Amino acid sequence: MVDEARLQALWAPDEPPARDPAFELAVMQRLLRRRLWLDFAALTPIVLGAGIVLWTLTPLLGSFDQFAAADSETLVGLAVSLGIALVVFFVDMMRPGSG
Repeated sequence: MVDEARLQALWAPDEPPARDPAFELAVMQRLLRRRLWLDFAALTPIVLGAGIVLWTLTPLLGSFDQFAAADSETLVGLAVSLGIALVVFFVDMMRPGSG
């Protein structure tokens, strides 16, 4: 038994440290927060570009009250098209290795 105690005392510095869940959570939060800000930074030029394009096309599209008065088939088609584009965009963003 004395030999086992000496061996354990000898090997004690080589044992891996105990897990620290609070530290692991803090590291994960920091990494995810950084990834979120990088995603925002990547999307900012796209949103600004889309806003500028819509602003320049406003004279061609008409005012918002004319847009709201459009027939329902046109609005449904536009909504479906935008929905499909958003789904494709988010699926592409969630794909491993895309970020």
